[in-house]
Amino acid sequence: MAAFPDFPPYVTWNNSLGQPDKLTGFGYDFLLEACDVCDLDCEIVIDKWSNCWTATDLPGTGLQAGYYHGCATYTNQYQRQWSLEFSDGILQKNKPAGILSRLVNGVPTIPPTSDLSGFKICDVAGWAPTIKTLYYSENDCTDHSLFKDFIIVTPPDEGPDPAMTMLLNGECDGVYMYSDLIEKRQVCNGCAWDPALYSQLGTEYAWVHTGVVEHMANGTTLTMSKKGSGVPALVNPCIQKAGCDTRISIHTSIHTPHPEGSGCDTPISRSRMPRPAMPFARFAVAACPAAARVSGDPVGGVRRHVREARHTVRMLQE
Repeated sequence: MAAFPDFPPYVTWNNSLGQPDKLTGFGYDFLLEACDVCDLDCEIVIDKWSNCWTATDLPGTGLQAGYYHGCATYTNQYQRQWSLEFSDGILQKNKPAGILSRLVNGVPTIPPTSDLSGFKICDVAGWAPTIKTLYYSENDCTDHSLFKDFIIVTPPDEGPDPAMTMLLNGECDGVYMYSDLIEKRQVCNGCAWDPALYSQLGTEYAWVHTGVVEHMANGTTLTMSKKGSGVPALVNPCIQKAGCDTRISIHTSIHTPHPEGSGCDTPISRSRMPRPAMPFARFAVAACPAAARVSGDPVGGVRRHVREARHTVRMLQE
């Protein structure tokens, strides 16, 4: 199973001074647990993101050529379902998207009430949410109208850094991206991204939309594989055994008020949560006797899920 290590809190490096790098993260831990409870011989291979999913929104060479059986902790998106199949989710619909707008004199270039017509929107090449999903996403500031007629700008390289660079250089008006990326990339401990790009919230850019969920068919999954691979049928029972249908619901937000006169004084709606003054993470874990029975420990299975949830919360808060 392939994993991309610069994707906290799911798979990331634990860089301890004087120690070899180690993999960590909720997705990594859950994968090992799922393999363990089903007695599967699982090998985790580190590879680049584009070998699983490319900047042209197609399956990567690694999946197509069978370098490995699947890729771990990818979001189940409707567009990806044309080419790939997914295991059950290990989290609820936990990866909402958002639109990050460049600020000019403290005012967003893109008004929250805009349908995006004529605005240049940077794609995060090779990453979900794929840019095509923006066409069937809703603007809650205008009674759920659809976004339309925006100009797609595709950076030359994959990942969030090139898109953020283009935004700051004025080459696009906004970025369509996961709405937790800014907060999660402000701190770097041996990471592969440039944290300076993500430290200018409220000065150079601001969120005009968060909580956009139309791109997701399901939450973060354990495996993404070729159609007909049989991997989901193999691992889904293991997911149930490892988690007993436990779903950890993680909601992140940060206080970024809309400017006066923006036209959208209540930007958080639908399933969204009011924005607090500071970043936060909230989790709910369902206790599961079946998970404990599988682990052979009366309470060990539940304890593990609580421990992993707390681990995820700490990483989101860092």
